[in-house]
Amino acid sequence: MRELLTHVAGFLRDLVGVDAEIRVDGDSLIVVGGRGEASVRAEPDGVRIACTRRIMCRLAELAVYDYLARDRAAHNLAVVGISTGNGYVDAPPSLPINVNAALVPLVALPFLMALFMGPLYATLAGTALIVLGYLAVAYYVSQRCAQARVVRVVKAYVPQERLEEVRAYIRRHKKDILANPDLMWSLGARNLYVDDVELTSRTARMCVSSDRAPNAIAVAAPLRNVVVATVGLFAYLDRNELRAVLRHEEGHLRHRHTYKLLALAIAEYVTRVSLIFGVPKSYIGAVLVGMYLLGVFLTFVAVSQLFELEADRYAARGSRLVLARALIKLGWNSIVEEKMFGRWNVLRSIKDNHPSMEYRVRKALAGYARA
Repeated sequence: MRELLTHVAGFLRDLVGVDAEIRVDGDSLIVVGGRGEASVRAEPDGVRIACTRRIMCRLAELAVYDYLARDRAAHNLAVVGISTGNGYVDAPPSLPINVNAALVPLVALPFLMALFMGPLYATLAGTALIVLGYLAVAYYVSQRCAQARVVRVVKAYVPQERLEEVRAYIRRHKKDILANPDLMWSLGARNLYVDDVELTSRTARMCVSSDRAPNAIAVAAPLRNVVVATVGLFAYLDRNELRAVLRHEEGHLRHRHTYKLLALAIAEYVTRVSLIFGVPKSYIGAVLVGMYLLGVFLTFVAVSQLFELEADRYAARGSRLVLARALIKLGWNSIVEEKMFGRWNVLRSIKDNHPSMEYRVRKALAGYARA
């Protein structure tokens, strides 16, 4: 815990300035400055934070989060390849179709059907379109990635003055780097990290997408459950953190979240058709339909957020700290914004189908850093 307090002291000294008095006394850290006073106490089951102003509590919690994910800046370059049995190669390029764009017809076309058909035909045709459209999207997701059992990850830190030069070399000799990671030493790399990650799951087919943005997605479909992890996810996380994220996606499949959302979408569509044919064709009717659509949007957001938290609880069974580290690394920028501008975060969470990252970290830690 001494290392934690030392790290927190240095982090807070950079944030609150040299005018603040910061000292470590045994298993406690004391901060006295213009922004208030704070005490950070290391306990066997976590960290206790006390402060005179809320801003000091937020800064202290942010310092603890920074300690938990302190290795996120140890590497600034990553090379990821999948095993083919004859060496390691790039994951195939993702298909150029946007999944979100493919989902638009599932919302717009059934609505148009309700305008030009009778209620019975509109209900049957729209329901069929929603189901078939979902199956098409599920098939698309399963085809936009490569199934892989082993993924090689090579990470290193390269000085900024040589970073572009090394990147250009890797683009020309990526297969050589994956086959012999020690070549990175000759390029001036430091903190070399090499890992062969095995992807196994009893609930889904694991595959890798070439997207550089760190992300993972789970899609449930009859006889074809798929969990997709991007190469960016391997670049950001270590082996244990990656497993925690993939367990989160498996949690969605275990709890059948996709099917529940599909059932909710069908129920909403049937209700929408009844409302369109039942309300008067007037200004009041338009207002009622608008209020209904707003309520539907807020309901879907709330249900989606609850599902994300349920999947987090499933992933946290392995290790809460590992899941928290993964979330902190993936959402560090948003966590900083949420800590510094907490009120705006409440408004942003209303429209996001994921809970705020800072809230998810709090739930994952379950009181590790308590203010």
